[in-house]
Amino acid sequence: MIAFLLIVGLSFGAMASILTSMVGDYLYEEKITSQGASLESLASRVAPAFCKGDTAAVRDTLREAAAQMNARILLCDADGKVQADTQGLINGHRLDQSEVASVLVMGTPLDYAVHRESTGEVLDPQGALLFMGRETDWDSYCAAAVVWSNEVIGALVQVTSAETMMRSLYQMRDRAL
Repeated sequence: MIAFLLIVGLSFGAMASILTSMVGDYLYEEKITSQGASLESLASRVAPAFCKGDTAAVRDTLREAAAQMNARILLCDADGKVQADTQGLINGHRLDQSEVASVLVMGTPLDYAVHRESTGEVLDPQGALLFMGRETDWDSYCAAAVVWSNEVIGALVQVTSAETMMRSLYQMRDRAL
């Protein structure tokens, strides 16, 4: 009887972890899809003004988009140096996020990751949620290539709080287990 209960308990635990992982992956992919589509659209709109050096048009376009997206937006040149920051805090600094390097060096049109704000740790979406605490200081970084005349001239980076997504994942995990 005890062996039967142990087997049932282990089976339930395995199913709960599989379901949590599947739903977590879905939420993660959904966030990438929604952020990526809007950022790629913005990158195509800002490319002509950026290529021409029209800083006023770039600034206005990015500020309007940042307000609509409720996000911080950074525009980097082809070397990863911030040319426009909607918060005005790091203009002239080089970004070292892997998403920016992926877009500028590797030629990936879009890259996305969730970083822990306090440590810089990158969230591994493949099942790591089961072993994590309840930290909510996570930011999502979505980088899209800024292309003009079939050449990558920079990267657009959208930084948003991933707190809501992380809270949902933690709640789902806790309910399942």
